[in-house]
Amino acid sequence: MACKVVGKKVGKFTDRQTGELIEFAKLYVTYLSDGVEGEVAEECKLKPATISDVSIGDDVRLERNQYGKVIAVDLV
Repeated sequence: MACKVVGKKVGKFTDRQTGELIEFAKLYVTYLSDGVEGEVAEECKLKPATISDVSIGDDVRLERNQYGKVIAVDLV
């Protein structure tokens, strides 16, 4: 499915229970979907390295695992 990147966020926080530093990334995309008037907007939670080469405005394809979680982002 082809998507348009409309935003991204990379950050980190310290887990209160373990003290471990957790790094995260969120990618915000829009795409057309059957039965929807206009576009669908979705927030995808990923590892920061997964979106390091992605810029706002890029067209990307999302790869999902068997549970529907995004596991990879490919530039189109």
